[in-house]
Amino acid sequence: MHKLDFYFYQFSTNRYQPSFVEMHFKFCDMMQFDTIFGSAMLTAAGGQKCPYPPALYDLKNMTISYVPKNFPFTKGRIYCNGTLTEGGATRDVFRGSVDLEVTYISVEHPIVTYYNPKFLVYANLTSVRYGRANPIYYVGLNLHLAIPFDSSIYIDVYFYELLTNQYKRSFIEMHFNWCYLTEKDMFFGAAMRAGGLNSTCPHQPGAYNLANMTLNPSVIPKGFPFAKGRIYANFTHPKTKARVADGYIDMRLATIETKNPKLLFL
Repeated sequence: MHKLDFYFYQFSTNRYQPSFVEMHFKFCDMMQFDTIFGSAMLTAAGGQKCPYPPALYDLKNMTISYVPKNFPFTKGRIYCNGTLTEGGATRDVFRGSVDLEVTYISVEHPIVTYYNPKFLVYANLTSVRYGRANPIYYVGLNLHLAIPFDSSIYIDVYFYELLTNQYKRSFIEMHFNWCYLTEKDMFFGAAMRAGGLNSTCPHQPGAYNLANMTLNPSVIPKGFPFAKGRIYANFTHPKTKARVADGYIDMRLATIETKNPKLLFL
């Protein structure tokens, strides 16, 4: 039986000190059920299930997509010990540690600038930060649909760069219909699904309250071209040429030197 033990050390007064956070798994249980390390490894392994026959496995681009909001610290180190128990005897398989630096898009000051009452009873965007130890702002989206939202609703997203105290349109933009956004998109759509939008498209009239949304660091392109800006989103109904809603949110590219793998992203 292969077993993995994870120990989280907090970085405090220039030292790594043991914390109360630790995790222990049988290897196959981690790969099948764990939503922190296991899900990252399973995704990198292409969904291949345990057990794994002898072979070379090259897992790349792993990222942690689930983190408790109130994780107790933001800097530290993870130690991992792997052991094998056979015939009543236990021996070490490997030992290692990891320090992580995470680049993420921080989003603040969201504003809904307009919504059409023919399509929306109300629409509101909020952002909240859970204490000093957690630098991430989590976004909430509260919608009350007046009519069904389906693929006839289109969303155009434009990224503006902050230059000399002005927001100037960049070459980065995204365009999709509502169903593609909510069911397939891995940038904003994944955050909406993680925030609670779990029903399938089309979405029927009623209230939808999405909470604790963040952009997963793994979807941010390497070499993102600017560090500060604003994201504008326009919702339209092309068949009737109707303006449905629009708004914006300020963004900045930031880095956390956070040495725990329960990173802060939901």
